Order: sequence, then C-alpha cells, then structure tokens
Amino acid sequence: MVKTKHDFFNSFGLKVFIMYLITDQLLPLFLNTFLFENIITPWKKVGVSLEYVIALILSVVLVVIINLLSLKFRQRLTRKNHILNFFKYLTDKVLIVQALIFIASATVFLLTNLANYRYDENIGASSSGIIMLSLILKSVFLAYLFWYLMFLFKFESRIVGHDSRDQKLTKWMAYQKKVANLAVVGMFLTINGTMTTFTSLFFAVLVNSVSIRKIIYTGLDKKNIFRLFYSGFWGIAVFFIAFGLGESIKRSLSVSDVFLSLGTKLSWYFSWMSERLSVWYYSATYLADKSYSGNISYIQMWDVALAGLNYRLGKLLGLNVDTPIYHQLSHYHYFDLSGNPTLMDAGASPGVLGSSLYLFPFWIAPLFFAVYISILIKLVNHTVDFKISWIGAFLACMMLRSYFLDPSGILLIFNGPAIYFVAFFALWIYFTISFKLR
Repeated sequence: MVKTKHDFFNSFGLKVFIMYLITDQLLPLFLNTFLFENIITPWKKVGVSLEYVIALILSVVLVVIINLLSLKFRQRLTRKNHILNFFKYLTDKVLIVQALIFIASATVFLLTNLANYRYDENIGASSSGIIMLSLILKSVFLAYLFWYLMFLFKFESRIVGHDSRDQKLTKWMAYQKKVANLAVVGMFLTINGTMTTFTSLFFAVLVNSVSIRKIIYTGLDKKNIFRLFYSGFWGIAVFFIAFGLGESIKRSLSVSDVFLSLGTKLSWYFSWMSERLSVWYYSATYLADKSYSGNISYIQMWDVALAGLNYRLGKLLGLNVDTPIYHQLSHYHYFDLSGNPTLMDAGASPGVLGSSLYLFPFWIAPLFFAVYISILIKLVNHTVDFKISWIGAFLACMMLRSYFLDPSGILLIFNGPAIYFVAFFALWIYFTISFKLR
C-alpha cells in the first residue's frame, strides 16, 4: 500500500501507468515517425505537434501531482461484519450463475454465427438480444479476470500456513479459479476478431500457467532457461493463433489462407497491425491540434454522448425514441478521424487522452485525464502490496485495455465501457472484502 512519496515512485500503479504511456503513445509515436509510411489505414495522421507534446506532458505531470497529494487510503474491515459476509457469500453465488449464463449465451452466439455481427448487415435485430447479453457479460468478466489475477498474485506471493483462515482462503481461491476458467471459455466462444482472440488466449494462459505467473514477480530470469523458452513459446503461439483466428473471422477466410497470405504480405501485415495499434496515438495528435485551434464544439460532443444515453434510457423504458445520428462518442470519432469512412455503424475508441480532448477545453482536458488515470493507479496500488516485475506491469496494462478505451462510454447504459467501468469497481470491492474477511 502506498503511504509515502518514495512508495509511490516505486509502486506497481506507476509501473502500469508508464507501460500505458509506452504502449498508448510513445511506441506508436516511434513506429509511425521512423518505421512506417502510414498509408494503409484511412486515419488522419497529423504527427507530433507542439500542442500534442504540451497536452501529453501536462497530463503526465498532473497524474504525478494528484497521486503525490493523495497518498493515504484507509480501510477498516472486520470478519465479524455480518452484512459484508452476506455480501461476499451472495456475490460468490451470483458470479458462478453469471458465468454459466455467459457460457450458454456465448454458445448460442457461436452456433448462430454471430461472430461477424460488426461487419455483416444480414445479422438482424432478432439476434440483438443474444449479442447484447454476451457482450455485457463479457465486459463483466474482463473486469473480473483482471481482479482475480491481481488477487491471485497477491495470494501466491504470501506464505500460506495451515491455520483455518489460510485454508479458507485457499479453498476460496480454488473456487474463484473455476469461475475464471468458465469466464475464459465464454470468451473463447464469443471471439469476433484478432484482439478478442488474443485476449482470450492471454487470460487462459495466465489463469492456468504457474510458470507464466512467476514471471509476474521475477521477470524473465536468464538463469532459468526453461522459463525463458517456455514464456517465449507461449508468447509467439498466442500471437499467431490470435492473428490467424481473428483475421479468419473478420475476412471470412480459412485459417490456412490467412497464414498463406501472411507469407507473401508479411511487411504489409506488420505495418497494418502497427497502425491498428496506433489509433489512440492518431486520436491524441489529431484532437490536440483540433482542440488547441478551437475547432471542437464541446457542446456538440456532450450532445453526442448524452444523445446515446437518452436513446438507451428511452429503449429501456419502452419509449418511442429516435435513433441518434451518432450512437456514442466512439461512433462520431470514427467519422471524424477516418479519411474514408465506409462502415456506417463502426466506431473508433479515442482513448483516454482523446476522449478528454473531445469533452473538455485544451487546458482542462489533461486534468480529466489525470483524475481518470489516478483512480486506476489508486485501486491497483491499494491491492498490490507486493513486488511485481516490469513484465508483470506490462501484462497488467494489457489486461486493462478496456479501461482505456473511451471514458465517455461510462455515461451510456448497456455499453461495453459502462458495464466494464461499473464491474471494475464493484469487483474490486468484492475481492477486497472477500480477501480481508477470509
């Protein structure tokens, strides 16, 4: 738990934030500036500007200041609190039921060929219920798997004795592993692209491989050749399986055809994937320049976000409401950032910095960014009171991609970011209470 300035600068939360900066902005900046011509995807690619540098540096400085000004996090729990014990017992049962429902809906999702729902206009409204249920539960279990793994690392880092409390905790963690594996099965059944395939494989390996989890604590130990090659093998295998299955679904090709085309277009695919991973960087550079120049109507952006909320509330209450032109900010962002928009229902997540620049003036946006990121740092630092390597911080950052998609999405009901955001905090409370009371 972070208590002093020194603790913060050595904290796991800060490591995750640094990894986020590298993967979200700095690595794409390097790749797009020095290695690629950026001509494959249609995004508007402004490049590095003074406005972008100011926005990024100010955001980082404010994250550090907020965390240094707010270090104490007090928590008092007692195992005799019957209300908390009942909450823990009830949530244990609800999670297993949700996991079974997730697998059932995901099975229908798979058997009815709904994996291509984002690109196939022939998938009608009759399937929307299964799609929505599957995606809602998927968002819940993405948050669940992150906190399960964080507390599993916490559990494995302590020396488990033989008293009744440790035995209860061991039994409870074994129960949670069953829920986690059910969640992973559901995620495999709802694969609909490269990233979802990668995420499913990623969680499957972390949940079930002790050797890979040891890397979280110690990093890649050169003395342990087996662990080095074992982790390298899984890393390469996960990447190619995710790429093959994801592209197969998206492009309606067989997996063998995907890999055959990979052999002839390796540099093209590498450049394409780099640009796909650079969307948040493109968003930040484009919107920093646009915001600083006063070319963003913040009233219009809030109207876009609230129109989506009004539409969902109306549908939920059974009212006759018109479908808005833009379903949410990420939908608007796709048309704003794309130089050649062709998919009418597509979206492009602007990322935390991009979303901040859409909703707030240039000099206020970094403060929103800092507050949003600091909430995550706070929760992670409160949970992780043990040593984790930089590789562990990178893996944690990858697990948190849903948290970084689009903060404005939390305003919407039954939207992926909204469900994930609520589940993220609720499950943190659940795991924290359960771990303390065991």
